[in-house]
Amino acid sequence: MTVNEARKLIENSKWEHDCYDTIYEGLTTLKKYHKPTEFDYSFAHDQIWCCIDFAKSVVLMSDEDVRRMASLGWVESEDYWSHY
Repeated sequence: MTVNEARKLIENSKWEHDCYDTIYEGLTTLKKYHKPTEFDYSFAHDQIWCCIDFAKSVVLMSDEDVRRMASLGWVESEDYWSHY
């Protein structure tokens, strides 16, 4: 999946509001493609950033995992994966 395809998918995705552990599941998905030492977290009010480069990450991920991240409410924010 290209970065632009991923952005469009996320933009048009409906978040599964009834899905539990959306942050944990997203981080677990990212862990499949990145070493934990690559993760740098940041929290603010109602948002978490996982400072893994969105564009570099998307090209490593399976289409299914990108779709899952979108359905869990994960988005691109300031070039990183983020969840509100």
